[in-house]
Amino acid sequence: DIIKIIGSDINVLQGEVFDRAADNIAEEVRALFDSGLTGGYATWLSNSSLKKYRSQKDAFCIDYIEDMEMRRNPEPEESIEDTIQ
Repeated sequence: DIIKIIGSDINVLQGEVFDRAADNIAEEVRALFDSGLTGGYATWLSNSSLKKYRSQKDAFCIDYIEDMEMRRNPEPEESIEDTIQ
């Protein structure tokens, strides 16, 4: 399995700044799992503080395999006819 390291907020070579909020991390991890790379992931930023990781904690609480399965096989929505019966 391949492990992707979700890294720094700044792409030094291109001078780009990326938002590493919890929803952005979750989106990137979902893309890995959707591509079949389910071996794991790690986040890394050499100057990250505990405060930064706490701000991202929602991304680390997701069971991405269960999340992937639910997105691939969503529960059918009830129709109005179903609710009336």
